[in-house]
Amino acid sequence: MLAEFGRIGVLHSHLDYILKMTLRSLTGVSIEEIRLATNYEGSSSLRGRIKKIARKRVGDGAVLIKLQALMERCKQVTAKRNALVHGVYATERFGEPIMSGPDWSWIAQPTLKELQALSVEIERLTNEINDARFRGYLADALKEKQ
Repeated sequence: MLAEFGRIGVLHSHLDYILKMTLRSLTGVSIEEIRLATNYEGSSSLRGRIKKIARKRVGDGAVLIKLQALMERCKQVTAKRNALVHGVYATERFGEPIMSGPDWSWIAQPTLKELQALSVEIERLTNEINDARFRGYLADALKEKQ
C-alpha cells in the first residue's frame, strides 16, 4: 500500500510538470522561464492558467473544449489524490482500517486495487496531455495559429 501511495505521489508530480509544459507549449517561452514562473504553483492554478491562455491562443471551439475536459479530468484525479494523501488513517476499535472522508466522517480505507487504478488513471491522463501537445489536436491547433 505504501509503495502505491508513493507511486501516486510521483505520478501526480509528473502530471503537474506536464501541466507546466502545456503552458510552455501555449506560450512559447523557454522551459527555464516556465519553471521559474510556475515555481511552487499548485495544480489548480496551473489548470486555470492553461484554460485562460488556451482560450486566447486557440479560441472557442473543439480544441478548447477538449482541453477544458482534460483539465476537468486533471481536477478530478487531483481531488482523489489529495483525499487519499491528506486523509487521516486509523484502525477501528475492532481492527478495521478506516480513514477520514471528505466530510470528516470515517470511511473504509482504499484497497490496493483502488490505489493502483488511480495510478493508472493519473499516468494515462499525463500521457494523453503529452500526446495532445506533441502529436494531437493541441499541436495541430498551435501550428495553425502561428
